Amino acid sequence: MERISILKEEPIEAVYLDTTFCDDFYNFPLQKKVIDVAVAIAEKKYNMNKKLLIVVGSYMIGKEKIYDGIASKLGLKIWVDPAKRKVLECLQMESLTKKLAKNPRDASLHVLPMKHLNAGWLSNYLTEFGDCFSSVLAFKPTGWAYQGFDIHPQMAPDVRNKVVSLYALPYSEHSSYEELKRFVRFIKPKEIIPTVNADTVARQKKFAKIFSSWKVPDVVGRENVRQSHLSHFLRD
Repeated sequence: MERISILKEEPIEAVYLDTTFCDDFYNFPLQKKVIDVAVAIAEKKYNMNKKLLIVVGSYMIGKEKIYDGIASKLGLKIWVDPAKRKVLECLQMESLTKKLAKNPRDASLHVLPMKHLNAGWLSNYLTEFGDCFSSVLAFKPTGWAYQGFDIHPQMAPDVRNKVVSLYALPYSEHSSYEELKRFVRFIKPKEIIPTVNADTVARQKKFAKIFSSWKVPDVVGRENVRQSHLSHFLRD
């Protein structure tokens, strides 16, 4: 986006900003890193148990890169319900749609509604497929899972019982705080209109204060650059 010259040349009057995670706490890991961690966990556990059912939570749209990444690495078929299948077909992601199975028993990766990703519901779901699968490995990818620290393939599941292991992954298709700030500083709109969690005067004032702060260069950032240059000079 920053290479699109017209965005630099033409003034932007206003931008409607997705403020879902407009809080400096929410600075997620890169999507690729989260996907790589999920793939690594799934690969290790699937190689130990070929009767493992892998579940990825999703909304009507979103999280495709996670379950497509897992399925591609492990060579698995994916099952989604008929309504979601129609949605995925509209996305024209051939690499994904060619992995879709019509029978859930033919797929070792099921995509289920996010609201069902809890140990109790998944344990009951597993009983429907007891002839095919012996345990469930579930991933719940959501920005709300972010806890302020990094993730890695050796991390423990957030929930575990005898047959279910559930990992909450800090993954979102919404922009993180730093991404929002970088975007606004780049396009320099005359007006920023928050679109999420801005239903009260207090929240609108909170966002106005945040947006105003983005007009000021990051002092810490400048100091880090100076320190980096100094360190490089001393090494030389």
